[in-house]
Amino acid sequence: MPILALLAVGGGGSSARAEEKKPVVGLVMKSLANEFFKSMEEGARKFAAEDGTFTLVPV
Repeated sequence: MPILALLAVGGGGSSARAEEKKPVVGLVMKSLANEFFKSMEEGARKFAAEDGTFTLVPV
């Protein structure tokens, strides 16, 4: 029985993968042909890379 108790205690921790999950933010732009939206995407990508608390997905 002591082995079972040890397994029950040791297996209850959260995994590192679960802690690494970040929210996903979708960036929807009207047109990439417009310079304004290109600049917006570049700025959003730069901020996401510097911030690191979320994953940016341009759509």
